[in-house]
Amino acid sequence: MTFTNHHNQPQTLEGIFALNDVELFDLEADRDELQNQANKPKKNGDLLLAMNEKMNALIDAEVGEPDDGRFLPVENSNLTAGTFDP
Repeated sequence: MTFTNHHNQPQTLEGIFALNDVELFDLEADRDELQNQANKPKKNGDLLLAMNEKMNALIDAEVGEPDDGRFLPVENSNLTAGTFDP
């Protein structure tokens, strides 16, 4: 069985916005989280990329290397997702 990397780990601003609902708030100036700073990618692009890099590092640390799907349940086992039929 061959696995490929299916994690959403974008490396560009375009990639970040392509598959994600992006939120970035300044909690000191906007405690109620009303002004999404991610809507200003030209102004906050560097910060979005830095935060994304941290997220990708956390995913790498949790999943581990190599990312070949070993962490996933074995196909056709009782651990895989199925339908609920009460």
